[in-house]
Amino acid sequence: MIPENERPKYEQIFQKGETIFSPGEDKHIYILIDGNIAIQTQTRTGDKTIAKIHGVNTIGEGTIFGRSFKPVKAIAESFCRIFVLSDADLVKFERENPGMMHRFYRLTMAKMNHHLREANHQLSEYQSLMQQLSIYLASDGAGLLDMLIYFTNAFCLEQVILIEKHPILKDIEILRYDSSLGSDLMYEKVISSEYMKQAGASKEAGMCHQYVLTLS
Repeated sequence: MIPENERPKYEQIFQKGETIFSPGEDKHIYILIDGNIAIQTQTRTGDKTIAKIHGVNTIGEGTIFGRSFKPVKAIAESFCRIFVLSDADLVKFERENPGMMHRFYRLTMAKMNHHLREANHQLSEYQSLMQQLSIYLASDGAGLLDMLIYFTNAFCLEQVILIEKHPILKDIEILRYDSSLGSDLMYEKVISSEYMKQAGASKEAGMCHQYVLTLS
């Protein structure tokens, strides 16, 4: 796609640990020639790796369709050689070599369609899990911990469970489940002291990614 004599103009070198781009950066498409990259997103507990990229690959394909920012961060996990192309560069290559760019766009579309199918599959699983979670929350709490563990593992999330004494009714507790999803899901449920003991036992067994017990 890039003429041999012009490649040094677009090639950038990144050492291990360097940031390739951060959330909100301008419109560029990145073509990884050599190396390994981690794609990270911000959560309440810090950056979380959501994808690994290696070999000859592309990042930021949305640039082709006018997307002006990236919601994630890319970190070099090894020495990386990358072509960094702007929207103007793509227009230039279209004019100079339309046949090559047509093939490049077809490959890019195939990759994006694959990602879309994966996203739809995950969304379907997520909706199913949310339905099951709602059933558990509407019940007496039986099996809720197992559901939360499976739910967070399936989507690489972190969970926080807070168990607090009710501010007025001193004999009951309130469970709050808060996932690290960007939608800020929050569930509250009045639970029994017996269930609180079960939750404490699970915490000691290390069954959850993050488990916070607060008795105030």
